[in-house]
Amino acid sequence: MGCGAEVSAIQMVEMRKKPKICIVTTIDSSLDKLFPDFYPLLRDKDYEVVGICADGPYVENIRRQGVRVITVPMTREFTPIQDLKCLWLLYIESNAPTMVFHKAR
Repeated sequence: MGCGAEVSAIQMVEMRKKPKICIVTTIDSSLDKLFPDFYPLLRDKDYEVVGICADGPYVENIRRQGVRVITVPMTREFTPIQDLKCLWLLYIESNAPTMVFHKAR
């Protein structure tokens, strides 16, 4: 292939990856109750769906809906140091999402 059109094996793998959508809420019940109809729609469009929230009793139900859940120690209070830790965990765990949706109050 000429004109710089060569594609490496790594680029081929990257091109085949599903686009990833991360939905971020502070508490797990928001992911469980607000978005259950949204998950199948995204999966049908070939998106990887990742839910990000604090750990809680609804996490397993969200996982049963086919969503990969990353739990981070978020709170609803203003906690800058804790928020930076959460941001770092999200960066490490989420592996560069295509889009991030954050549900605010």
